Amino acid sequence: MFWYRDPKDYIEVIEPPKSDSIIHIIPRKKKNLIQ
Repeated sequence: MFWYRDPKDYIEVIEPPKSDSIIHIIPRKKKNLIQ
């Protein structure tokens, strides 16, 4: 969850207290990381 160096990703993952929000954000960043 916190292995992203981008501050935006880091904040987005911490801000949403809902698991759904985190799960929705991680795949999005993961895809970005692969690209």
